[in-house]
Amino acid sequence: MSKQTSETAPSLLESKLTSDVINLAFESLAPRDLGAACRVCHRWGEVLSQPAAWHAAALRTGFVWDADREAAEQRAASLGGWKRLLSRECRLQRLWRDPANLHVRSFRGHSHWVPSILLYPKTRQLVTCSYDGTVRFWDGADAAVPRCFKMLTVGPTAHNGPNPLPHVVEGFSSIALDLSGEVPMLAAGSERGNVHVWEVWRPEDSEDARVAAAAMATHERAEPMLVPDGGHEPEATSSEGEGEGEGDEGHVDFPQARQRPHFARKIESWGGSHDFVQSILMLPGSRVVSGGDNGYVNIHRVGQRSSQQRLEGHTGAVMCLDATSDGTELISGSVDHSVRVWDVESGRCRARVAGHSRSVHCLTLGKAQPHGPPVLFTGSRDHTIKLWDLRSSECLYTLRGHTGSVTCIGAHGWKLLSGGGYNRGADDDEVLSVDATLRCWDLRRLGGKEETPCLWERPAPSRQEPPQPHSPFHLTVPHGDPVLSLQLMEDKVLTSHGGKNRTARIWDLAAIEPLH
Repeated sequence: MSKQTSETAPSLLESKLTSDVINLAFESLAPRDLGAACRVCHRWGEVLSQPAAWHAAALRTGFVWDADREAAEQRAASLGGWKRLLSRECRLQRLWRDPANLHVRSFRGHSHWVPSILLYPKTRQLVTCSYDGTVRFWDGADAAVPRCFKMLTVGPTAHNGPNPLPHVVEGFSSIALDLSGEVPMLAAGSERGNVHVWEVWRPEDSEDARVAAAAMATHERAEPMLVPDGGHEPEATSSEGEGEGEGDEGHVDFPQARQRPHFARKIESWGGSHDFVQSILMLPGSRVVSGGDNGYVNIHRVGQRSSQQRLEGHTGAVMCLDATSDGTELISGSVDHSVRVWDVESGRCRARVAGHSRSVHCLTLGKAQPHGPPVLFTGSRDHTIKLWDLRSSECLYTLRGHTGSVTCIGAHGWKLLSGGGYNRGADDDEVLSVDATLRCWDLRRLGGKEETPCLWERPAPSRQEPPQPHSPFHLTVPHGDPVLSLQLMEDKVLTSHGGKNRTARIWDLAAIEPLH
């Protein structure tokens, strides 16, 4: 493209086609219709014949929310240009606006609540942890039937005190992945206050995985572990343990788990870090961050048992953690209604953010504008989501709509997804109702004329799923599974839940091809 031509397209875009016109066109017309419009309007065709115009349109319409322009450039190049990137983003937006486009698959295997679910991006395999004392790996998120191919436990005798408790299972309350090294690491916090670390997806496992896949292809046994809403699932069967650290007594038996002996290797554990590990996070440099009931935030380094850093300041349990992309700043949310921002190197609390009227249960970093600075999203037991400017500790917006605790949130581009939990009384113990919903928020509507930026809500379970007899805490509460965690991606949402019959769900966005 000549210099004159490259300068002409943006100038035409600026002078003849305002951003409102561009937004309207891209939101209203399919890509093929945009091409037809070029033949009708000479000026429109002249503008859109230049790649630079698509570049400018992508950056001005609010569809592209990458971390920075360099990341957007790389993504556009991977798709074959800005025109294709913008076309894909338009299509994704149309699909996400209608909750009917999310097709739900439910799967189970755990026998207790599942507080966390994660996806390993390289293989698209899933990881879940549960209070039943197991961490399970599922192969994989895009398969018709994800199968559990590995289970990790720490044995039934793990304890904090001096006396063994041989019949007490150490349940897992949180998990986190570190993908910065050559071999991924998984950290798990437990309800007994311990932190455990494994190397997972080890290089030696590649041949094991191939053998296991071949064995499963010829394995003749009925195991309908995944069903659509309203389907039937069999009861779990008992199995013998596989030895210390790998047993799963009383749960579903997966013979293929024994065919991948090199998959995971225990490398570290710290006992009694907290009374109860409520949240966990991994930072670059093999650092494990944990928050617990005692209000402390602990930072351990793998391989350096004597190296422990304790961050003190919260007066209640630390329920959630996140960090900046470079790992220099840590963010923690607490039952004391506040959020603290810590300098990791010095351990100093750089800022305290307060505004919620009850416990802060979840938080995540994201953006409120396509090219704006990072903002902090927090969800609370007060049923609200707040957006914060971390530079000034100012609350920018408050999102209302949930009728129970906001237990988990995830941001991806212009979307914010949130999950609901229990609506409790003033004593925080009495369960009044349950808000078992997913809600989608359009961040581009913030500050607009709409009363709320909430696009839609979806119940979990859906209306097609049968009622469940299980009731948490032996209380009678309305039908629904509290959403305990979620991971939001371009084309799907992963959720984990309370309840026994449906422990995890995959919400697939219809008719969009994955990028991997």
